[in-house]
Amino acid sequence: MPSNQSLSDSSVARPSPFESKNALQSFLYDKFVVSTDSEGFFAVLTNDIRREIWQHMQDDKTFARASRVNKRWRVEMEVAWKESCRKRNFLEDEAWWNEHGKSWNWIVKMKLTLYTDPQSIKDGPGSMDEPNGPYEGEWKDGKKDGLGKKIFKDKSIYYGQWKDNMKHGQGVYIWEDKTKYIGGWKMDKYHGYGTKTWSDGDQYSGHWNEDKKHGHGVYTWSNGDKYDGEWFDDKQHGKGVFVWATGVKYVGEFRDNMRNDANATLTWPNGDRYEGGFKENLIEGEGKYRHSSGDTYIGQWKASQRHGVAKYLYQYGGKFEGHFADDERNGTGVFQWPDGDRFEGVWKNGGRYGHGRLICKNGKVHRQEWNEKHHANYAESIPKKYPDC
Repeated sequence: MPSNQSLSDSSVARPSPFESKNALQSFLYDKFVVSTDSEGFFAVLTNDIRREIWQHMQDDKTFARASRVNKRWRVEMEVAWKESCRKRNFLEDEAWWNEHGKSWNWIVKMKLTLYTDPQSIKDGPGSMDEPNGPYEGEWKDGKKDGLGKKIFKDKSIYYGQWKDNMKHGQGVYIWEDKTKYIGGWKMDKYHGYGTKTWSDGDQYSGHWNEDKKHGHGVYTWSNGDKYDGEWFDDKQHGKGVFVWATGVKYVGEFRDNMRNDANATLTWPNGDRYEGGFKENLIEGEGKYRHSSGDTYIGQWKASQRHGVAKYLYQYGGKFEGHFADDERNGTGVFQWPDGDRFEGVWKNGGRYGHGRLICKNGKVHRQEWNEKHHANYAESIPKKYPDC
């Protein structure tokens, strides 16, 4: 800057090289600097000189002092200061801190306030390298309290709220394998509403109590299966809906992670539908199964097989009433054709067996001996009235 003879000597500041204590003072030594009460230190420096000055500022105290005394260029200096902090990775989590109302100046203060004595009274923002990993955030009465970030020895990270040195409130916990929990905490445990996503792709969104799924929640497996319903003590318990990736859907009660209900429904993508009892994940008790073809089974079940006394209605008008065992017609029973004729006799593994009689609608009775093939499917074709000779 050219010399200005009209300025008084008192307005010229030219630091002595012997008084220089840092890089900034050394840089300013041979520069013409004007200080005025109205505009502050550095106020009349040209743009290129100012930019070079900011680059020579190497520590936060210098930036802070310069920002306080300089009125005209405060914003410009803070931009340079913030950039300096960014280069030192002070602001790597700035977005998260900002989201929770913390300014970048607050972050810098937290980074620069270093606690080393575990017994010291720590209050406000600060950082400390604890035995189980570093913590940075808010303190109160010597304890982690408020908002903070903790990196544990196993490389897991917690961002969130603290109280009395414990995770408490809302927070995010990320494990090294990318498993993640986002939600409520109470005394270091999951509590309230939260979502946990495992590294294998499983996910649970719902309510927690002391690290256990408790209340209403939705668990989605990586294979596409999904449970939406009530939980108790980390188990599916209460009303719920389970949908398999195949499209099969169960609606009913659960107990201890298993389907247990006297009146639940199970539906298939092809239109099949079951209404009735379940016991420990299997169809059991009284139930009605309607096939998409129109056939309907009404009766007893055991271990997901037709077993006991039942009625089977065929879509073409035929009807069987009798006993089932191991999912087949087994034992005594009556089959009636759509025209009113009926057969009374014994079935073995689905086919008529031994002595029986055909009773026609006109009253005639034909006594017959049968050895029908096993697993005879009366749904595919109407059964013959007379045995082969």
